[in-house]
Amino acid sequence: MMKQLVVLLILNLFFLASCKKDNSGSSSDPMNLLTRKSWKYVLEDKNPGTNPVTGSNLYYAVPDCEKDNILQFNIDGKLKESFGSSKCEEGQSDSRAVDYSIDTEGRSITINDVRYELLELSENQLKYSSPVPSGGNIIFMFGH
Repeated sequence: MMKQLVVLLILNLFFLASCKKDNSGSSSDPMNLLTRKSWKYVLEDKNPGTNPVTGSNLYYAVPDCEKDNILQFNIDGKLKESFGSSKCEEGQSDSRAVDYSIDTEGRSITINDVRYELLELSENQLKYSSPVPSGGNIIFMFGH
């Protein structure tokens, strides 16, 4: 009987030791959603219900030279934008890094000192907007 208890205890210790703790954060944690994968401009709004209800909403007309850009939000507050093969300006570098911060309680994201209203941050879509002088909003959308 004692031998069986010792074997059972040893097996439990091996089982517990083999369990790996997941340090990646909750899948719904805003910082985890923002930083775990890179983002690209998308042209289809997967959730128009999150758009502002005041004023007219215009979607950002993504220029051809930005369609292959990739944005990577890093946990250290740096956003790296990698420019794809089609550049917007002759001699443009391959990437740039700017500061960003996110305020999920205030529902805003600030990128390179420009504050945007955070409309959606989900598993599949990042969407934020900025007011335009005419009284409406311009909406920027990204997906994986």
